[in-house]
Amino acid sequence: MISALLSLLLAASAHSAWASTLTVTGLGFGEQVPLYINAVTNSPNPGTNENEYAYQIKVTIDGIPAIAMCVDLFTNISYATYNTDAMPVNTMTWGPRVTWLYENFGRFAVTSEQAAAVQIAIWDIVHDGGDGLAAGNIQAQATTRTSLVNAANGFVTSSVGQVGTHAFLYHNVSLSTGAPAQTLIALASPEPATFGFAGVTLIALGLLRRRQ
Repeated sequence: MISALLSLLLAASAHSAWASTLTVTGLGFGEQVPLYINAVTNSPNPGTNENEYAYQIKVTIDGIPAIAMCVDLFTNISYATYNTDAMPVNTMTWGPRVTWLYENFGRFAVTSEQAAAVQIAIWDIVHDGGDGLAAGNIQAQATTRTSLVNAANGFVTSSVGQVGTHAFLYHNVSLSTGAPAQTLIALASPEPATFGFAGVTLIALGLLRRRQ
């Protein structure tokens, strides 16, 4: 009985959220990339011709520095402080796959092309299911650099079946109006998850003592 209840408590902890404050402080590696957006929705036209900012995003989360990346191409974010809810990545179907890319390549990118390629691959997975940059709503333009397209497609392919677990999704809203801002993926600190597990452990121990 106790083991079954502990399993339920652990599952609940794994899907819980906590409130934080996130501040966007700057940009890391990356570049502006010409892409077609909503290419399928606007068919037979190729979609909206846009230069997207495919960059690492420097943030602090409750004062702790982190390198974030965007998982929400269609919502803006700017240099400001936001109320944010941190959510486990497995709350989204694409979350573990994107997290693997972010944890292994995105936050450790050391060139602008690598960072931009990871960011584009994340957008393709989130918004198109990872169909590559020649299909779906997010597509490369003829002017998009070939090496960048190949790198992004390579990241999409290599992420199939991969799972990352340590980062979190940060759902941001304006401090003043509560208007939605861009959702980010980042890894700032393990403390909230640690505290959550510790809390579950204490509850379980309390239940055990009551049964003795």
